[in-house]
Amino acid sequence: MEICLSQLAGGTPVFYVETISGIWSRVYGATLQKAEKRWYFPAFHPFIERVVADFKTVAPDAVYAVNAQTWIDKTKNWTLLNIPGNFAHQNEGLSLLLRNFRYILSWEMGTGKSLVIIELVQALKQPTLILCPLVAAKNWQKEIIKHVGSALSCLPLVSGRQDKLEGLKEAKDFDVVTVPFDTARLYGLPMLHLAARKALVGARFPLPKSDLDLVRQVNDPKTQVRLIQETLSGKTRKALKEEVATLTLEPQWLTQIPYKIIVADESHRIKHLSSVRTKVCMRLAAQATRRYLLSGTLSQGDPRDLYSQLKFLAPYLIKEDYQGFQKKYVSFSPWNKHIVTGYKNLHILNAIVSSVSSVKKLAECKDMPTQTFVPVYFDLYPEQVSDYNYAVKENGLPDEDFPFANGAVRISKLLEICSGFHYSPPPSTVCDTCASKVYCVETNIRPGAPRCSRADELPRRTMRYGVNAKLDALNDLLDDILEDPEHKVVIWTYFDVEIDDVQALLTRRKVKHVRVDASNSSKAVEIAEEFSTKDYRVYLGKIGTGISIDLTSSRYMVYYGRSWKLDDWDQSSKRSHRITQVEKTVVYNLIARHTVEENQMSALNLRQDISKLLTEKANCLTCTRYEACQKASIKAWDAGCKMETSVPRGVTKPKEIKK
Repeated sequence: MEICLSQLAGGTPVFYVETISGIWSRVYGATLQKAEKRWYFPAFHPFIERVVADFKTVAPDAVYAVNAQTWIDKTKNWTLLNIPGNFAHQNEGLSLLLRNFRYILSWEMGTGKSLVIIELVQALKQPTLILCPLVAAKNWQKEIIKHVGSALSCLPLVSGRQDKLEGLKEAKDFDVVTVPFDTARLYGLPMLHLAARKALVGARFPLPKSDLDLVRQVNDPKTQVRLIQETLSGKTRKALKEEVATLTLEPQWLTQIPYKIIVADESHRIKHLSSVRTKVCMRLAAQATRRYLLSGTLSQGDPRDLYSQLKFLAPYLIKEDYQGFQKKYVSFSPWNKHIVTGYKNLHILNAIVSSVSSVKKLAECKDMPTQTFVPVYFDLYPEQVSDYNYAVKENGLPDEDFPFANGAVRISKLLEICSGFHYSPPPSTVCDTCASKVYCVETNIRPGAPRCSRADELPRRTMRYGVNAKLDALNDLLDDILEDPEHKVVIWTYFDVEIDDVQALLTRRKVKHVRVDASNSSKAVEIAEEFSTKDYRVYLGKIGTGISIDLTSSRYMVYYGRSWKLDDWDQSSKRSHRITQVEKTVVYNLIARHTVEENQMSALNLRQDISKLLTEKANCLTCTRYEACQKASIKAWDAGCKMETSVPRGVTKPKEIKK
């Protein structure tokens, strides 16, 4: 019997033998194709060595075809790469992914998994589909530009329905397509939309499956409804087929993108087998040659979390169906099959996972910096964008009749919008004549706030948007950080509304937390101690209170909002990164894309003076070229300044005042 080598449609290397004899089912990963009268077996790492060993046991007299033997010899070669600029564990991870067609990087958050994937795609030059949380979709694009520039093109499938459909048509021209998990659920596989399913209810006769399969190809609810109604009214299958062919000339579903690599970033999002999201993602994985999982926490201790993730990689990693898997690894109460009493045979499951994964903790990555700052970009929702742009152009808000009192108020208002609210009405001109103005700026007392000396003259209401992009981004980030039950996280806020909104989110999520603001900042040391020694998961604080406290029990920190004071920034960022901290720390900064928050981060990183920023350079902080001008030492109104030709600088002559 000869063992030959071939490739599946997507380019996956496989061995095959021309027989239907049942003896070959004993070889690892065996799949019988009855129509072809062939057995197929994986011919790639990490499974090839096991398959070859089984060949020797099952058919010791079998011989390899020349191309099969050449391939086996080639796969034995393995080189540990040493790419300058990478950390040692990143070079190791890249080497492993290049060698293995199916693999897991079970690395803790902040270890740099994304760079490994980017370099992998660049090396293989194969189209790639990345499934990820919503907040990460555009961040992948930013990381690609940061690390390899224009060497790889990236298309994030976000925004509205029409943008996604247009993106699907263009996806084939991009090296990498990033797709949020929920977008994959809606646009992954050809399916009937809800409106179309409702149109079938009460029909006099059911439509044949072949007709429904044609309707599914059209990714538009209204068109699906129309086609169903016309077919129920007598439209022939031939006419339906001809019309659908004219409507589906361009890709409308993710399965129509010709990707060869698929990556599930934060793969624990697909651990629930019964969810539509998981089913669609597993179907998307089935057409990829190379499949990879990225997650710091594959499971929280329940082996059932691993079932769908391992099936995503390869169906033969787990031979049992889900019921058989539960029976093998989970113990249930003899009186109630829904009550789990424990787990068993975990050594077997751990061996399976270990054979296809690399595990890294932050503490193990010795050459990484002790503190890593990671920007997390998100897009404002349309209502926020509308108000933000109006505020930049008109120096006010569309629902108010007066402009902002000064540049500082204008910048503050833009930051409020980025955080999903704004105070209304804004502070009036009383700030300009107030004797405490300088003191208020230096000590972060906002107009109308409780400590404002003229608060009674500045009544204000809090106007929250119906949706809050920053809060949704934080919720997404917490999904990943808190997935590991050992992780604690510090969250810093700036505005009073911010800390209230975040606390409300934590309460909804039932996350045990402590809160420190102006009302209890005198007890911050005691509260920090309680956070560190008890089972609290989140320390929620106003950024100005982050002084002289020890938060080293947390390796993760999130800036929901930021102060303009360098001292606040320096003090708060070092709370979990002190001499007593024995582990590496990661700091996440939530930043609204294309807003003043990007320039705020640049100003803090460049150590800019707060007083000049809020007086002389208030316009600069809303400019898209702020960071570039700072690096090139271009000052406001200098040659090269964007505002030079658009703002008149004429001299106004004084006029005589008649008595």
